Amino acid sequence: MTSAFSHFWQQVDAAIRRTEEYGLPANVTAEGKRYALQLAKLALDVHVDNQDPARPLLTEMIGPTLKWGWDNPYTTYHYAPLDDGMSYRFFGARNESIYLGVTIYGEGNERKGEMPKFVLGSFNDTDLPVDEHGRFEVRLDPSVSGASTGVIPLPPGSSSMIVRQYFSDPLSQTASLVKLETMSPVGPPPLLTEALLTERIEAASRFFGAMWGMSDAVVARITKAPANEFHPPLPGGLDTQGKPSGHMYPTVDNLYVFGNYDVKDDEVLIVDVTPPTCRYWSFYLGTVFQQSHPYGPNFGLHTRENTTVKPDGSLRFHISRQNPGVDNWLGTEGHVRGMMAMRFLLADVATPPVPSCHLLKLTDFTS
Repeated sequence: MTSAFSHFWQQVDAAIRRTEEYGLPANVTAEGKRYALQLAKLALDVHVDNQDPARPLLTEMIGPTLKWGWDNPYTTYHYAPLDDGMSYRFFGARNESIYLGVTIYGEGNERKGEMPKFVLGSFNDTDLPVDEHGRFEVRLDPSVSGASTGVIPLPPGSSSMIVRQYFSDPLSQTASLVKLETMSPVGPPPLLTEALLTERIEAASRFFGAMWGMSDAVVARITKAPANEFHPPLPGGLDTQGKPSGHMYPTVDNLYVFGNYDVKDDEVLIVDVTPPTCRYWSFYLGTVFQQSHPYGPNFGLHTRENTTVKPDGSLRFHISRQNPGVDNWLGTEGHVRGMMAMRFLLADVATPPVPSCHLLKLTDFTS
């Protein structure tokens, strides 16, 4: 176990040292080092403490102190391991979140720390039989091929799930209560052994290596890619084989579009977009490490509920260091270079609109 533990922290140390090679501002380099530590925490939480699909825990996978993979503020994410040979009971109380959805991932060896290859299944609150008291219960069953009232198929190869809840005002809205348990008694967990702990630490190392490797590639791409534009999206979040990709744990209920910005202190970037009809959308900024800016009352997340919309349904956002006196402003939070993200939940289109951008000097800007 000592060797496995040492290897894990050697990887983390190498990632921390790597952040100093990007040539980023000191504050961004420091955030990169913190990000490496957060990924280490995530790897340990998921692979040391929550890889028993017979006794799954709904563990927070993303939150205010654990952000990665373009976390969406005002969203909760909870992870649980699954076994495609077992049936599960997913139940709780619906409450006030805007959306409650479950995405099932698999066809990768998650027990060994690999990323899932594909999204294998998905359901949301519209599929839940909610009674007059707001309670619901469904069975995730590997023996069925089609959904029916109270029964959701658990596809072959399933190895994990993430439960997402979206909010417009998380301080005032009560989250849905959700629980997951196996359908058959499984007894107490087995005694922890040196061999089992070593296996789990090795899985955590593989997971950390994969996650950091993807982040490293993104940082390198962002620092070289054209700025102040959005990239064309991959339709429907599909991979090159036309299957929903499990890369970085997406949900097929969302359409995503991402971009990069480079806005000096004397500049303002104007972003225009017309969102499709959808249940929820958000627009926000983050770091080159794919982390949203710190959560708080003024972190710059925009949703339909706090954004000024033009009469024709279009939106105009303004990105700058300080607010030039306009609506729909997003502050760069000390990051001259960063990422922009927009997502559309349960949209009525197959591909998201790509926002247009143009950069102005503040001296030339008129609201």
